[in-house]
Amino acid sequence: MARNLPCRPASRGFTLLEMLVAVMLFAIIMTGLTSSFYTLAQTEMRIDQRVEQAARLRTTMALLDQVLGRVSQRPRPGVTNVDESRFWFDGQPQSLRWVGTMPARHGAGGRYFFQLRLEPQGQIQNLVLRFAPWQDIPQFPDPAQMEGRVLFAGVTHLLLRYRGGKPEEQNWSNAWGHTQTMPSHLWLELATLEQGALPLKIVPMRDSTAAMNAVDPNIGGIGGL
Repeated sequence: MARNLPCRPASRGFTLLEMLVAVMLFAIIMTGLTSSFYTLAQTEMRIDQRVEQAARLRTTMALLDQVLGRVSQRPRPGVTNVDESRFWFDGQPQSLRWVGTMPARHGAGGRYFFQLRLEPQGQIQNLVLRFAPWQDIPQFPDPAQMEGRVLFAGVTHLLLRYRGGKPEEQNWSNAWGHTQTMPSHLWLELATLEQGALPLKIVPMRDSTAAMNAVDPNIGGIGGL
């Protein structure tokens, strides 16, 4: 006599409601993961930008150290006005002109005219270094005829100050008014839209004339720099 086996309930699938809940949970998890990956990518991008900015800052400051720290202290020939500097140097609060030595890795090397000042570009101002090879001329060359390089874009603040080596020149001044001497140090205060206020920079201004004459003694003398 056969026994009647108990009936098993038929297996059922997921209901529509359960499927919707599962899809919503999956969507929430994927949204969280996507947001995390996006935040991570943005953080990495900001870190890369800061590293790049720091590298540019170091390179620019090193260039300024080299070109400002190697000035020529040869007297200008033919200066008769007592109110005019007898050197190739003109230091103002927001501009500077001088003759110095171009580092070989940044150009052809040798003696150059230099100019550092703010120049407008649209709604912003850039700190531009202009330079031109040395020529035996009585005045600084026209800036329009000099090659230019933007050191810092979007400058919001610039102040140049000067100090000399003599006791009466020890106080910082916003313009170099001593016609018979050259400053020994330069104060550079700078802020930009991108980086804010940069660290104060004080550059010793060393005389490059002796080193240049050691390489080529014919460039010295009254007719030189």
